Amino acid sequence: MSRNPEYERTVLMESVARAERRYAIEVPGFADRVRARLDLGARSYGDQDFMSKDVMRELREESWDAAAYALLEAQKLIALNDDDLDARMHHLAEIIQIAALLDWHSRQAGAR
Repeated sequence: MSRNPEYERTVLMESVARAERRYAIEVPGFADRVRARLDLGARSYGDQDFMSKDVMRELREESWDAAAYALLEAQKLIALNDDDLDARMHHLAEIIQIAALLDWHSRQAGAR
């Protein structure tokens, strides 16, 4: 089994466009950064390494990291008495919720 860059490009572009419409956001450069990460992984480890791993398990671990980072940042902002604390805390809370969704979806999509 090998990666299909055309499939990756198509799904990524469609998914980013859907997210931008659904949430009324802009994420300039996101798709390019994702493709760069895929290319870096291929150069560093080889496509077969990724295609043979339980990447959904690894994704779950990343979701836990995202939530942990948001909690740490929240504590830093509270300690600094940040001027824009409420707005920034809203975004940090959203990150934790999205991380929880990422955990759930990765378990649903992962190997059984």
